[in-house]
Amino acid sequence: MGLRRAGFKADAVREIKDAFKTLYLSDRSQEDALEEIKEKSKSAAIEHLVRFIEGSKRGICRTRDSNEIDDFFE
Repeated sequence: MGLRRAGFKADAVREIKDAFKTLYLSDRSQEDALEEIKEKSKSAAIEHLVRFIEGSKRGICRTRDSNEIDDFFE
C-alpha cells in the first residue's frame, strides 16, 4: 500500500482505512460521517483529512458502489 511506502505506521494506516470506510461505506451524510471520524481519532493524518474535506469548496465525490471501495482496500 502506498501509505506504508510513504512511511505511515500500521496504526495510522488502519485509522485512515477506517475513516475512509466511515466516509464512503456508511449511509451517513458527509457531515455525520466526518463528526464520527473526528470523535474516533485525533491523529494528525485524520485531522488533515477532515480539514481537507471541510475546506473543500467543491466537495468530494462519494461512490454509490461499495465494491469499488472494498476492492481498493484489498
